[in-house]
Amino acid sequence: PTAAAALDVIPALHDALAGAGVPAHWQRSPAMIARAQAARQAEEQTAKLLAGLKTGSEAAQNLAGAAADMGGLPA
Repeated sequence: PTAAAALDVIPALHDALAGAGVPAHWQRSPAMIARAQAARQAEEQTAKLLAGLKTGSEAAQNLAGAAADMGGLPA
């Protein structure tokens, strides 16, 4: 495995900070970190969904414009 995969970064960082004398109340709990990561992932998924919707909307507008230029859609 790569070096990045070998280290569990969050607990290692907590231990290193504690060892350096950083007060525990300055650090986020694992639950807080998990919530922040989940929120970030949800924001990314929402942004991707909105980008896809925008692309679909633009395609529909282009199709409607082309149809109008050709005299409208057939009945």
